[in-house]
Amino acid sequence: MEWHKKEACTLENCDGAVLGKEAAGVQIVIGDEHPSKVALPHQPIAFGGLKLEKMLTGVVWLIVSVSLCHAEVPDTFSVLVPDGSVSAELGASVVLPCGLSPSLSAVELEVRWHRPSKYNTPVLLYKDLKIQESPADPQYRDRVSLIGSLEEGNVSLKLERVTQSDRGEYECYVSSGIWYDKAETLLSIKILGSPPVLSVTETGGEQVNVTCVSDGWSPQPTVTWRDREGKDIKHDSNVMYEKDTKDLVSVSSWLLFSPSESEWISCSVSLSDQKKREGRVMPYIHHKPRDNVGMVADELSLNENIGHGTGKFRFKSWPCLLR
Repeated sequence: MEWHKKEACTLENCDGAVLGKEAAGVQIVIGDEHPSKVALPHQPIAFGGLKLEKMLTGVVWLIVSVSLCHAEVPDTFSVLVPDGSVSAELGASVVLPCGLSPSLSAVELEVRWHRPSKYNTPVLLYKDLKIQESPADPQYRDRVSLIGSLEEGNVSLKLERVTQSDRGEYECYVSSGIWYDKAETLLSIKILGSPPVLSVTETGGEQVNVTCVSDGWSPQPTVTWRDREGKDIKHDSNVMYEKDTKDLVSVSSWLLFSPSESEWISCSVSLSDQKKREGRVMPYIHHKPRDNVGMVADELSLNENIGHGTGKFRFKSWPCLLR
């Protein structure tokens, strides 16, 4: 508050001395020309029943409130997502991280999550201080939400009940009206394929060709052969991958193996140590029977449940000594 003689003081040239009284953050300044002639009355001044002291206090609180509720948004900011892809299991929930730099409140900003080429039908749209129900992709209805603190610039997306069609790229787009930025992240879905099917084919020598086949995987799995002792069998092994029309991966692996090396071998197809399918087979070389040996069981099919999978193997003949 300033009191001054008309045309004697402007905002630019009001020099004065500061007195010691301060109330509600207000300082009293007295011009140099009237150091002892001017003072505010001890009794509060009232305007229309409202005391000046209370008016000044109310103005100060109003300014503070406006400053807190309308934090200044920087002219520019960046949208950040982690490097690499985010993975989730089929049917589970997943969070796609996204944040602002520098850290600022996104409460009054527009946040739009959408798939490539689907800007106008977003996965989720936050605008005008709330999540908009339209426009929105119906595929994600009741499955998406913003997770984290908007006040701290966390605009991460939570996706629930993940389906196979949810995998792929997502764009995190944030706009202040005068500036925007965006970043893309990739979601991969983990799908366990079928139990491996194992088969044995004779090569005419002392080795057999063992084949392991499994399909329906996402992403591409790894194949591991092991002997009875649990040691990896990597010699002479081959792996081939193919994708079907649903972009799921089929895997086929085979190796040459000598039955004398181990009583049985296993084939494990996995996405990780915890997510795998395994099957076992007993390799056998058929030797031409002597006179005192007969053949029974023209074809024998055996199934064995191992862990999460089922291994299948066949023997075209089974030797049996006749007495």
